[in-house]
Amino acid sequence: MTAALNVGNALSVVVASAVLPFLPLLPAHLVLRSVLFSVAALALPFDRVEPGWTVRPRGWDTRGMLRFMAVLGPLCSVFDLLTFWAVWRHLGLDTPEEGGVPGRLVRRGRALAGTGAAPAAHPGRPARAVLVTVAAVVVTGVALPFTPVAPLFGMAAPPAAVWPLLLAVVPPFLLCAAATRSLYLRHVLGIRPADKE
Repeated sequence: MTAALNVGNALSVVVASAVLPFLPLLPAHLVLRSVLFSVAALALPFDRVEPGWTVRPRGWDTRGMLRFMAVLGPLCSVFDLLTFWAVWRHLGLDTPEEGGVPGRLVRRGRALAGTGAAPAAHPGRPARAVLVTVAAVVVTGVALPFTPVAPLFGMAAPPAAVWPLLLAVVPPFLLCAAATRSLYLRHVLGIRPADKE
């Protein structure tokens, strides 16, 4: 998941830098997102294991991971670019001065929601530790622009019009992440519904 999101971040920044009049994501935002994602990942050892995963011994599947990254990474980038474009065009933030900070804020919100994509996309029941940790990280990320430390990361409180946009972008992203995960379990790892009974 981390590798896939990093691929998506790289694609988003490269494409957006070529077509937008502002840089939508600063290095400090990438580092902050990585730190928050790593905190959320600390709870993963407490998560439930897919029943189908324990049916037989398994080796480390590098090719399967690469296939997962090749799908989810660009998918994340598509949602990033849609968000950048909507902020730039539909919210009227169409100058470098206006677009920079709000664009980064919306991107931060989408990325932070993406931090919860793995447990949110879980077809079963994630462990409570995972849900609590991911919820705490997402709340922290959403609250950061409203705190005194926000200027240290080049952040500011977003305009009210940003929140409906996030509500329009985040649920489809989570649904796509869930579908990608389900396909990965079934067609790459070979875990089928019958294995879960």
